[in-house]
Amino acid sequence: MAGGSSEVPPAKRQRSEAPADDPETAVFVGGLPYETDEASLKTVFSTYGEVKSTKIIYDNQTKKSKGFGFVTFASSEVATSVKSMKKMEIAGRQVDLGEPASNKGKQANKDRSVQVKQEQSRGMQKQMAKSAPPERRVFVGNLPKELWLRHLSGPELRSYGEELRAC
Repeated sequence: MAGGSSEVPPAKRQRSEAPADDPETAVFVGGLPYETDEASLKTVFSTYGEVKSTKIIYDNQTKKSKGFGFVTFASSEVATSVKSMKKMEIAGRQVDLGEPASNKGKQANKDRSVQVKQEQSRGMQKQMAKSAPPERRVFVGNLPKELWLRHLSGPELRSYGEELRAC
């Protein structure tokens, strides 16, 4: 595709996070050919309406395209129309078109995940309370035998349990 500067800016966003302030005008484009640059992406999508910006996401370490990006249109109607196509061909490759994920959705998923974990934890606590009392066993390893015989086999420790033995 069209060549730009040899230095590629590092990605600053997650895979499907919209780069625009208004997610209604942004379109996620996935499965891009790795050679696609922002200028050629703008050229392709300009046939549908005025393009405000394009953004291809690059790997921070390799500086190579991750194969997806975003197109932000001037109009939400154009963006909605492009999203409804779901797929199109760019440079001989089928690409996916869709809604960019919003940070609000990510936060809602994270909140739900925390809630589920808390519910699971409460459920386990209830289940443990119903089961037999827990064993109270302590393993003490790598002690010299002399220490065991002198200090740990005496009556002062036997009061803590029925079974004290050296393995």
